[in-house]
Amino acid sequence: MPFVLDDIIDRFWKDGRIKELEELARTEGYHFSMRDRLDLQTYKIKNFRLFQGRKAKRLRGILSRTIDSIQVRIYDYVYYAESHKKKTTVFELFDDQLELLPFIIRPKRSIQWLKEVFHRNTSFFPQASAFHAYYEIDTQHQRNIDAQFTEDFIDLISSIKHVSVEGQGAYLLVYFRNTIVPAYEIGVKLDLTLQLLDSLYETEQSDQLL
Repeated sequence: MPFVLDDIIDRFWKDGRIKELEELARTEGYHFSMRDRLDLQTYKIKNFRLFQGRKAKRLRGILSRTIDSIQVRIYDYVYYAESHKKKTTVFELFDDQLELLPFIIRPKRSIQWLKEVFHRNTSFFPQASAFHAYYEIDTQHQRNIDAQFTEDFIDLISSIKHVSVEGQGAYLLVYFRNTIVPAYEIGVKLDLTLQLLDSLYETEQSDQLL
């Protein structure tokens, strides 16, 4: 089992990626943990689409801190697929003030392009042509999901290439699937993730005024 070998290596040797993240944690005030198993995480995290699959899973290079009451974790998620390891840097935010209906926004898949040749559905933010050109949304709450987002949220996603955004309850996950974000770009990507969260607060605040 390849993950067993990786776990043993991690015990005695830090690769270049771990060293970079450890240095980032030291300079930016993060708590750092070298690795953890996904099955030891809260059940609320394991339900996210990114983490589905029956093979072994690991979190590596875990950075954590609290920013303005928001619990932030950044880590490399490793999935041990049949032929090779798939690695994705995840920006995970937790705020107990959020109550998000489950959703995933992701780059449009080929099957979705094909479906839209025959049937175009623009009932969800129909004016957001840039969003519909490159992204799709998957949710079991289609009738209510548009009230959860603001135009700023949709416009911001539309301005980013290849991003995936998942939300559920008090959690928001942002990642570029099967892509490792270089250590020097993590600060910029975190700012972007926090901007997405800020745009969701606008909806939460509007709901409270009704």
